[in-house]
Amino acid sequence: MGYNPMRVVYDYFMWLYFQYSVSLCLPLLEPWEIKMLNTILVALFATTVYTTYSFLPPHLAMWTRVLTSPHDG
Repeated sequence: MGYNPMRVVYDYFMWLYFQYSVSLCLPLLEPWEIKMLNTILVALFATTVYTTYSFLPPHLAMWTRVLTSPHDG
């Protein structure tokens, strides 16, 4: 029995899934409720990623210009 890095990765993802399941009480929900909750969470995550990707770079560029520009007075 040797060290298997794939097993470590698999165990880590199973631990993450267990944490997700227990923290949201998924075993207590019906299958359609689990699907609805997962759909809402995926949509929320996708919206957050898209918004961050679209709007964060222009805001960072603006603040970089504001903070690094020479000030008058």
